[in-house]
Amino acid sequence: MSDEEKFDAIIIGAGPAGSACAYLLAKAGKSVLVIERGVSAGSKNVTGGRLYTYALELLEPGLHEQAPLERKVVREQIMMLGESSGVTIDYVDYGFKEDVPQSYTVLRAPFDEWLAGQ
Repeated sequence: MSDEEKFDAIIIGAGPAGSACAYLLAKAGKSVLVIERGVSAGSKNVTGGRLYTYALELLEPGLHEQAPLERKVVREQIMMLGESSGVTIDYVDYGFKEDVPQSYTVLRAPFDEWLAGQ
């Protein structure tokens, strides 16, 4: 018998994709090793972004309620620019505020650390 540890999966990177993959594999009873270059998951991130809640709901229903999310997105703006002019399309749907919101803004460092901990 070997002294080496054995894993069903080894995942490189504890960003959202790597952590989501590790989460689903662990939930299925697999042994998982996540290798992250940073001191901890999210420690290298200094940006924010937008997260669609259905992505978390695919992992587990209600998971978005535990996540460190910032603000609900209820307004969309799309701007098309020409060489010397632009057109903006503004869309507001206050229905996005009800039930499960469509998306949130997130700060990646705390979000990545939280997701890796799941």
